[in-house]
Amino acid sequence: MMTIFFDRNKHICIDSEKMVTLFFFALSLINRMLLMASIFGIFLYFVRKKGYSVASVKTLLFLTIRSVISTGFGVSINSINLFKWAVMIGLSGICIVGLYKDSDIRSRNCSLILIVFGIFLMCESFLYSSFPVVSAFKIFSWAFVFLSVILVVNASNNILWIDEVCWYLNTLILLSPVSLFLGIGYMRNGVAFQGITNQPNMYGVLTGIAFSLNLYLNTQRKAYKHIAMMFICAVTCFFSQSRTGMATIVFSLLWLLLFSDIQIWKKLFLSSIFCLLVGFVLCFDFEAFDLGELIYRFVYKGNHTSIFYSRSGTIQVELSKFRNNYFFGSGFMVPFSPFYKSYSFSFDLVVEPGNLIFALLGDVGIIGFVLFCIVFLYFFHLTSKEKRLLFFIPFVVSMGEMMFFSSNSIAILYYIFFAECMNNQKKEV
Repeated sequence: MMTIFFDRNKHICIDSEKMVTLFFFALSLINRMLLMASIFGIFLYFVRKKGYSVASVKTLLFLTIRSVISTGFGVSINSINLFKWAVMIGLSGICIVGLYKDSDIRSRNCSLILIVFGIFLMCESFLYSSFPVVSAFKIFSWAFVFLSVILVVNASNNILWIDEVCWYLNTLILLSPVSLFLGIGYMRNGVAFQGITNQPNMYGVLTGIAFSLNLYLNTQRKAYKHIAMMFICAVTCFFSQSRTGMATIVFSLLWLLLFSDIQIWKKLFLSSIFCLLVGFVLCFDFEAFDLGELIYRFVYKGNHTSIFYSRSGTIQVELSKFRNNYFFGSGFMVPFSPFYKSYSFSFDLVVEPGNLIFALLGDVGIIGFVLFCIVFLYFFHLTSKEKRLLFFIPFVVSMGEMMFFSSNSIAILYYIFFAECMNNQKKEV
C-alpha cells in the first residue's frame, strides 16, 4: 500500500508513518477497547512526530476512514459513538485554541466568515426548526471541525494533505478485494460491490473521490501509480453501481480535457485510451456486448424509467420543508414536523438528504442558500487555478450523496480539500 519505496541510491526505505497507521488501523478492527486505544495511540504517535495541532487533524482523518468500514470487516465505530464525538470536538478544540491567535490574515478571514454564517444558521434553526437543539449541534459540529481543519492545513505548509487523503483512499480501495474472500463484498444488498466499506454507495463515492485525487496529483507530478489507481477506481466504481461516484469520475475527466494545462492531443489521447481500457474490462464478462444496454442498466438501476426514482422521496421531503418556509427553511439537517417543536437532544435524529441544493433550500431557505453561496464563492476566490478541481469535488459528490455537513461521516475530507484550496503557499516536499 505504498509504504515501501526506493531512495535516490536505490536503497529500500519504509514509510514509518504509514506503517504505524496501518498497524493502528488493523488493531482498531478487533474490538471496542482496541478501537479506542488505536485512536489514542495514533494521536500520541503524531503528537510526538508533528505536534498537537497536526496530530489532531491526522487523527480526525484516521477516524473518518475508520468510520466507513464494514461491520463484516471490523468492529463498528458506531459502538463508541459518544466517544467518537467527544474525540472529534476535543481535537478540533485543540487546533483552534493552539492556532487561532497566531493564524494568518487569510485563515482569520475565512474563520470569521464561517463563524458568522454558523451563528446565522443557529439563530435561524432556533426560530424555525422542529428540533432546534439537535439542529444547532449539527451546525456547531460542522463549523467547529471545519474551522479547525482550515487553521491546521494553512499553518502546516510542510505537509502534503492531499497526498495523505489520497493514500488513505487508495489503501482502502486496494484492500477491498479481500472482502470477496471474506464473503462481505456484496453484504449490503447482494448486487452492488461495497468492498470493505459499510455500503455500496459509500464505496462508489470514495472511488470517485480517489479517482479525482489521483488525477489531480498526476497533473502535479506524473506517476504511473496514479494512472493505475484511476483505472482501478473507475472499474470498481462501476461494480458498486454508484451513479454519484461515476459522475465524479466523468466530471474529473471533463475537467482534465477542458481546464488542465497539458497539450490538447495528450488530453484526447489519454482520455480515449483510458475510456477504451475501462470499457473493455467492464464488458469482458458479458455474454453479449451491448454498451447501450450496459449504460442504461447502470443509470436507471435496471428497474425504473426515471434516474431520480431513488431520490424522489428525499427530494419531496426537502421541497415540503422549503414550501413551509421559503425564506428561512424548516430546520438544518433534522426531520420536518409541522407545528411541532422539541428542545430535547438525540443522536438518533438522522436525515438523508440526497442533494445539496434541495437540502439547503429545504433546511435554511432562500436566504440561507444565498449566504452559503456567498461564503463558498469567497473560498473559491482564494483558490488558485490548479486547485479548482479539489474545490469542486465536494459539490459534485453532494449532488447525489449529500454528506457535505456530516463531520461524523466523510465531510472531513471535504474540509481538507477546501482548506488546501485556501492555502496557496508552495508545499515543502
